[in-house]
Amino acid sequence: MNILIMYIVHLLKTDSDDIIWLRLSKVLFDSEEDIYVCLSYIVPEGSSREHLTENSVYNRVLADMAKISSDTDGLCSFIFLGDMNSRVGHLSDYIENDDPDPSVHVLPDDYVSDTPLPRASQDYIVNQNGRSLIEFCKESGLRIANGRVGGDAVIGKYTFTGTQGKSLIDYVISSQCLLNRFSSFYIDDPNILSDHCAVNFSLKTQLVRGENANIGHGTAPNNIHFIYKWDNAKTQLYQSKLNEDSF
Repeated sequence: MNILIMYIVHLLKTDSDDIIWLRLSKVLFDSEEDIYVCLSYIVPEGSSREHLTENSVYNRVLADMAKISSDTDGLCSFIFLGDMNSRVGHLSDYIENDDPDPSVHVLPDDYVSDTPLPRASQDYIVNQNGRSLIEFCKESGLRIANGRVGGDAVIGKYTFTGTQGKSLIDYVISSQCLLNRFSSFYIDDPNILSDHCAVNFSLKTQLVRGENANIGHGTAPNNIHFIYKWDNAKTQLYQSKLNEDSF
């Protein structure tokens, strides 16, 4: 099974410590395109760490996407997720009224107009990181999954609870063609372990479970949901580990 996982999920080399790229094999989805997943963290506005980054995460992810698209002749799709410290409120992540006049030939012949996609959000606040995220979506063609798919559709639940209130700052953003591949999407309630809520999602696959399964030919597996369960007998061990330099 470990060999199977290694074949399906591949960690790509990266020169950044705030960006991780994974490639999910197309055989998992019975598709012609691999899915490239980017995990990232964006520092909050006003953080002392902002000056350590000369080029924004959004610009670097755009550059990575352009290279991947070039290397694969466009046979790829993307998922971008993480704690982005970006509040987008109810701004549109697509170009509105993107219906070019056919009599005016200023756009490439293969230009595809943006499609309006309703998105819900409990957060109405917009910050500068959020505006950058919206521009990233418009430029890349990726769309915010929060508030659009699964159990979070028409909700757009808060993902962060702090001393100054609640906000939606943790996102899953994907190529628009992948939105219908989400078989589930939901935000957990706040917990004592973190001020961020867990963002859970799953994608429809064509992988058959079993040692002799034929990859890419079969029905999608049933959803398996995992949850951490606290063991009171290990309270002292947990407390002692917190005081150690490493786990």
